[in-house]
Amino acid sequence: SKIGEIYYKKGFYSKAYVYFKKGLAISERVHGTRGHPAVADSMVSVAESLDAMKKYDQALRMYRMAFEIRKNVYGRGHEATMSVQTDIAWTLRNLKRFKEAIECFVEVLTVQKVLPAYNADVVTTYSYLGKVHLENGDHRRSLLCCERALLMSQSVSGNESRETATCCFNLGRVLYESGAYKRSIENYEKSLVIRKSVLGDTPHPKIDVTYHHIRMALDKDGDAGEALTCMMKPVEIEDQCPSIAEEINHCNKIDSLYVKDSKCNYE
Repeated sequence: SKIGEIYYKKGFYSKAYVYFKKGLAISERVHGTRGHPAVADSMVSVAESLDAMKKYDQALRMYRMAFEIRKNVYGRGHEATMSVQTDIAWTLRNLKRFKEAIECFVEVLTVQKVLPAYNADVVTTYSYLGKVHLENGDHRRSLLCCERALLMSQSVSGNESRETATCCFNLGRVLYESGAYKRSIENYEKSLVIRKSVLGDTPHPKIDVTYHHIRMALDKDGDAGEALTCMMKPVEIEDQCPSIAEEINHCNKIDSLYVKDSKCNYE
């Protein structure tokens, strides 16, 4: 499994899968095929490698087996149990099974909201729900989820935190997709102010991405002059720090609103 982790971190997912499968086989020989948390952990590793290879159906089956073990061992409200249920929901989203993904995220929220220790996780889950509702074409519910995420982030992490900046950015994106360009710009700009405060004067791709989305919203809103000004900001950042130019270009190409890493964090 340790070798699998190395391959996984380097992006060699098929090789990681081979070693994770070997680790699972060993774990099952030692602990039995069902009921031990170590087996569930190995299953999650296998599922993550399958997920990374876009073999979502196989990943979903493995995640669900791990979920049942963790639920029986730790209980419904344990962090490890909810983590794998979040993985299940995200995999359902990847399969375009939006209704099931939404139901799964709502189940996670139901548990998280009654456990004060998970307040920060509630912010993340509301953000996930907002993403899936948006992809499912339900802008109203997406907006509600992103607004709730922002309010809770301000309460839990403060008004000037990275998390709050991300929530402002997410809300701006939903408003943009809904055609509310002025409100979208307002939230993008709030995100930009916080990010500049947190990151300082050091050139950073996230600041460039925020300028990029402000420019798009200004362009849609008909303010070509301001849009042109925003367009020049990323160029200034690249001139100051050419080494991040490639990363900036990558950020501009992807949907920077919701980039999921192995720990289910966005951006």
